[in-house]
Amino acid sequence: MSGRSAFSRLLPCLLISCGGGGSGSKVDFTLNFTPATLTSRFFHNQHPFQNTYSTVSASIDGTIDPLPSSSLYVVISEDAPVFLGTVSLTETGGNGFSISLTPDTSISAGTHSGNLTIRMYADAAFTKEYAVKGGTLPYTLTVDPELTVTVKVDGVLQAKTFSSSNTPVTAINGSTIYWYSGQPAAGFTLPPGKVITLESSIPVTWHSPDQFYPYGYLWSAPTVTPTTLTQTLAQPPEGTAGMDGNAFIAVPATGDQFGAGLVIDIQP
Repeated sequence: MSGRSAFSRLLPCLLISCGGGGSGSKVDFTLNFTPATLTSRFFHNQHPFQNTYSTVSASIDGTIDPLPSSSLYVVISEDAPVFLGTVSLTETGGNGFSISLTPDTSISAGTHSGNLTIRMYADAAFTKEYAVKGGTLPYTLTVDPELTVTVKVDGVLQAKTFSSSNTPVTAINGSTIYWYSGQPAAGFTLPPGKVITLESSIPVTWHSPDQFYPYGYLWSAPTVTPTTLTQTLAQPPEGTAGMDGNAFIAVPATGDQFGAGLVIDIQP
């Protein structure tokens, strides 16, 4: 099964071969889907192995009655451009099949609902259409915001923004931080006493330099809310040239999105 669109967008056409039953241009096929609505949840700009370990898909199981004795050419049209690439249709035995599509993760955060329309043909030219009952498949895509973190220094907004795609953090184990693609260079080099304010786009758990070895004892605790962190930069130990590699990390409170991290070097 696959798709031609009233939205002037064509999903690639696939072929399914089924055994049994009768066929013909006037045969009425009945489709049923479990569950009744195709659903998927992901976050804006989600990319596997870049800001999450998981891929994005939308899948549903279906049945067809009666089974045709010859191949069916199937077109799935979407009412809005919210899916990408080739539709995967797999026979699951008997009169069952499954449909899998890849949502477009660049669509805006929010809920996107609509319908897919499934049409069946006896020929590859799509000139001999079957009558299909149950050929409308509702979909709901829930798109969460991508994690981004903005930075203010002494109340002044900085140009650099950090996200689950830019210096992401995959895990934290004690004082060990697992940065995706290795620990980044310092995002800022600042003198001690500056006040850093971080603001995240979604609720997070904050991790700040006062929690990490070996200089945690030098820092005062930050002031935090689920979306903000404010902290005064610590004074490096006496006699040292500075204190580099101070990590600030925001880990999403829910979902499988990577954390967003930044590093600040402190130089007197």
